[in-house]
Amino acid sequence: MSPPPDSRPPSFRPLSVAKPVVLTALLGFSMLAVYFPLTNTDIWWHLAAGRSMVEEGRILTVDPFGAGHPAWTNLHWLFQVLAYGAYSLGGVSALVIGKCLLFAIAVFFLLKAIEAGNQDIETGNQMGIRSLAITFLLLFIMAGRHLVFARPIVFTLLLLAANLLILERYQTNKRRWLLFLLPLTQIIWSNSQPLFLLGPIVIACTLLGEALAALAAKLRLPGFRPRLRLGEWGWLALTLIAVGLACLATPFGLAGLELPFRLLGRIDAGASELFAYGVSENIPPWALERAGAVGLWPFKWLAALAFASFFCTHRNISLTRLGLLLAFGAVALMANRNLLLFYWVAALVTPLNLADWLRPKMARGHRDFLFHLVKSPWPALVTMLVFLWPLGKTMAHNGPINQPAPFRIASESIPSLQKIKTVGPVFNSVRYGGYLIWQLFPHHQAFIDGRLVLRSSAEFAAYLDMLDRPELFQRHDFQTALLPVTKPDRYQRLIGELYRNVDWDLIFTDGTETLFAKTGSHTLLPIDLSRPETRQRILENIRQRPFGHRLAHQQARIHLGLLLNVVGLYDQAEEILAGMESCQAKVLLARSYYMNQKAMAALRLAHEILVDKPEDIDSLLLVAQISFDSKDYDDALQRSEQVLSLDPFNRAARQLLQQIKAKSRGLTKSRPSLLGTAPP
Repeated sequence: MSPPPDSRPPSFRPLSVAKPVVLTALLGFSMLAVYFPLTNTDIWWHLAAGRSMVEEGRILTVDPFGAGHPAWTNLHWLFQVLAYGAYSLGGVSALVIGKCLLFAIAVFFLLKAIEAGNQDIETGNQMGIRSLAITFLLLFIMAGRHLVFARPIVFTLLLLAANLLILERYQTNKRRWLLFLLPLTQIIWSNSQPLFLLGPIVIACTLLGEALAALAAKLRLPGFRPRLRLGEWGWLALTLIAVGLACLATPFGLAGLELPFRLLGRIDAGASELFAYGVSENIPPWALERAGAVGLWPFKWLAALAFASFFCTHRNISLTRLGLLLAFGAVALMANRNLLLFYWVAALVTPLNLADWLRPKMARGHRDFLFHLVKSPWPALVTMLVFLWPLGKTMAHNGPINQPAPFRIASESIPSLQKIKTVGPVFNSVRYGGYLIWQLFPHHQAFIDGRLVLRSSAEFAAYLDMLDRPELFQRHDFQTALLPVTKPDRYQRLIGELYRNVDWDLIFTDGTETLFAKTGSHTLLPIDLSRPETRQRILENIRQRPFGHRLAHQQARIHLGLLLNVVGLYDQAEEILAGMESCQAKVLLARSYYMNQKAMAALRLAHEILVDKPEDIDSLLLVAQISFDSKDYDDALQRSEQVLSLDPFNRAARQLLQQIKAKSRGLTKSRPSLLGTAPP
């Protein structure tokens, strides 16, 4: 006769066997979720700094790559040295794999933090919520995976998860020795990324939340219960002081403590619109969504879920968790790069709140479907399988990880740039600066790179003015210019001016990168894009590029069509773009028609695009411009306002509105103003 199920050893019970299986699957899935080629461009100046420190045997405290060598509060130095070590061992692949490993460890710490916080305040009872926790972790991982780059943010995720785990363990078992770990993690954090202030912020949220909960309990307000006693507050307060002192344990002292506040001013749109909207990763997420650049529906739904989970615990609300969610939510709304931090905290808060709601039901002996669902590993496994399909499709479109993602760096222009001797720095895009430093310093110096904290507002504004007003660029004694055709589009006006200027030669382009040099400063043959053999050679090079996916080859061809539009070769642009089915190619083709005096063809194609994509900003702008040219100011105004409702900071729409205002002032008084006010 076989023994009853409960008499089997615990190690052989199905649930016990499933736990390590689900955990292993989670860690493997976490690595796959962030397994994509290098996309961020700041990693290159990080590597250059790491190389410099390893070769010189000292920490960089001044900028070795700039003309003025200003003081540089380089709090990333520990990350840079480790990143350079990984690159030396395995190149770009080692950076990607190292990022994946650190992210998986951070996910493990966060899971253990959830399990550590899963305890009833009064009874100390716990409930097996691993499957529930993993299910929610998967949701938040998928929402923020595209923001996990090979950059210091990975260290922040790891150390933030470690701190949350330590604090949850301390609140559960009250072991004071755990608090001694927090200053140690803070020292590592303070020497890895300026986001280190999140360490004391998390502790402060815990301390303040417990104090408010204790006050509510003393006032006999229902719904709030503290987890710590008065003596335990004291230890946590001392830890906060120790962690604050650990923030100064860097080679930069008070300057290192000041840096996070300077960076906060850069992403605060109210304090500095120049940096908040002039740097893509600092743009508020709601502004990006209006511009159609990114959809915010995952953030909206997951944030609603996280905050709604507090209604499940209305009889025992954790003010610590609520404070954490509010603090990180506010930071996320300031800059899209911070969405990942909000997801990280919400992944802890949401399952813990749901566990607090479910635990009393389980304790009362409810063995219904919900009980078995929470205990079962299947929800986590099914969720993982569901997400594997879109994840697999995305990975299939990615190229190999042993080289950077295409169109991010100026890798193709480097050989041509090495053949010429320049006087002074290369005028370049911000995205290209780090790679120039990594590849060519000290023989060639980048004018600007991603370390915008070294730039004042006036300096950055002057740089942007040179892009918008090429006549200002001509006043400087630049000998070379390395500019991208797209991402962002702001360089296009300068590219067009340099191509048409007899004092400048285009000496290399692959359709995406453009390298210009002053006439007489080089011995290379200038490139004439109007010649069919030149365009054929570029197209053949595009076909032979090892992008890893055909979509990248199509994108490269679109970039070439865009470049031809920018330099005024509209017939040639039509030839390149004709027959391409993507919406982006059709938009460019419509623009080619318009610039080539084929307004009706452009209007027909733009309307066709708007049938499928009614909120396509480029098509709306084109229709608005054609309406303005044909003196249909009402339609031009309506279209421009629609664009601004989608993207309030669209410069082209703003300029068109100014033109409409100017025209409206010239109308007779008998005609009502287009802007709703009487004309002067």
